[in-house]
Amino acid sequence: SIAIEPGALALEVDSVAQLNAVVRDVTGAVLTSRTVTWTSANPTIAQVSSTGSVRAVSVGATTINAASESRSALLAVSILSRGVRSGTAVLDSTRVRLVPDSARQAMGVYTFDLVGGGPPPIAVGQILIGTERGGFLRRVSGVSTVGARVTAATTQASLARISHIAIA
Repeated sequence: SIAIEPGALALEVDSVAQLNAVVRDVTGAVLTSRTVTWTSANPTIAQVSSTGSVRAVSVGATTINAASESRSALLAVSILSRGVRSGTAVLDSTRVRLVPDSARQAMGVYTFDLVGGGPPPIAVGQILIGTERGGFLRRVSGVSTVGARVTAATTQASLARISHIAIA
């Protein structure tokens, strides 16, 4: 398997972050000295170097891929306007999974299954940025949690003047 660290990434435009790929064998032992190839799904939003250094180019969401031998991993990356990053909460696929439901999502209702412990930090007023199913940018207007499922009622959002972001 291969995993990208950190598990989620939100950057401001013109900033840089270093990613690390951890390659493991079938027993879970870390394999060292493996060649990793890095690619960005949208280099106009975020560029990645051959060493895993990510540069934020423009506002938006994309994915970074790390591949080694026959293994690969994806990382959701959100690029925010300058001055927006403080006070953000990052949710990634290791904590939540978007439940596909295009009819409800068309009405602004997004449902997530929790993967792991504790409720995700989704609260009224936050902005959700998603890279799944064509991407989405929504402001949370209501939240309910039943067992391991969180449902967020949302409205269309803009990255202008936001104070808190959750990335799904």
